[in-house]
Amino acid sequence: MEESKLQEVMGRIEDFYFSDEEDSGEAIFNRFAEKHAHLFEAGFEAKATENKLDLRAKLILELIKDSGVSVEQFFEILKQKSETDEEAQIFVQIMLSVSEYENFVEMMRAYKKEHNK
Repeated sequence: MEESKLQEVMGRIEDFYFSDEEDSGEAIFNRFAEKHAHLFEAGFEAKATENKLDLRAKLILELIKDSGVSVEQFFEILKQKSETDEEAQIFVQIMLSVSEYENFVEMMRAYKKEHNK
């Protein structure tokens, strides 16, 4: 994969995740959290109830595929670049935040605490 293609995909993910649009990754999470934060009590077991239908993760995978790059290629190059590139390290964290359910549960708990839900 060319460097320019990697930058294009990373830019699309960044735009999706951090934009101020109502269909951004952050806005999708906030709408979900507003509606469901009350379900994430302190004793909630993340490992026991993994939700495999995270819309944000699906949308990010679609962005990668729509850029003409396979998901496997993107993650392999991102993994290699993250060893030396700080921007790639940030993207690894973004991808983990939307793909690992335990991280999602922690985000829900933080939202609940911050918004007194």
